[in-house]
Amino acid sequence: MFRTLATGSFYSRQLCTFRCQTLYFYIARNLSGLSIGFIAKELKRRGVKPPQGKDIWSKKSVQTVLGNEKYIGQVLLGKTYTGDFPNNKQFMNDGEHEQFLMKDAHEPIMDSEKFEQVQEEMKRRRILKLLTEQ
Repeated sequence: MFRTLATGSFYSRQLCTFRCQTLYFYIARNLSGLSIGFIAKELKRRGVKPPQGKDIWSKKSVQTVLGNEKYIGQVLLGKTYTGDFPNNKQFMNDGEHEQFLMKDAHEPIMDSEKFEQVQEEMKRRRILKLLTEQ
């Protein structure tokens, strides 16, 4: 999530790093049992803007941030692909094309162990939700 502003300055990179660390404070809260909905409301209350620049955090945007491999210094290339001419629409890559994982692409913001704990917690909650809906 090292989105660089137009100047590409060190300051802009530090700003993005600060935002990411703020978000991961809430990830730790998620691991302690707080819901994604609560985290979204808390981020809005504290004035933290979502990556899309909107004013409101959705549950989906929090989930997307929680699952972003860039926080551990990795970059997954090929998440999307562009269709054939003439429409040139962009599609999610669900295995139609090869993907590439670049490890150590940049300095990580958090350690892999905590990231994996977050992924396991999100998976556990998804399964629990599926079981309670039946």
